[in-house]
Amino acid sequence: MLRKVTKVEAKTPKIVCTFGTGEVVEYDLSDVLASNGSVALPLREPDYFGLVFLESGTPTWPNGMCVCPDEIFMHGTPLRVTEAS
Repeated sequence: MLRKVTKVEAKTPKIVCTFGTGEVVEYDLSDVLASNGSVALPLREPDYFGLVFLESGTPTWPNGMCVCPDEIFMHGTPLRVTEAS
């Protein structure tokens, strides 16, 4: 199932994503931030991490780093269900 995030909030090192279904999931990026990958390095700065935005329902950063919504949904921590808009 292809899921789309409708809202994303940065809480370094986590993002909180609201899906079109109304489900809210927190996803921890600590492992990514600890890696030596060049795409992940800027995300270590809290101000840069906070620049996360949605591109076609996918959390994305200005340098092109993105996280698949299905990955977030399947491996994140469910927080709550809100009424879908």
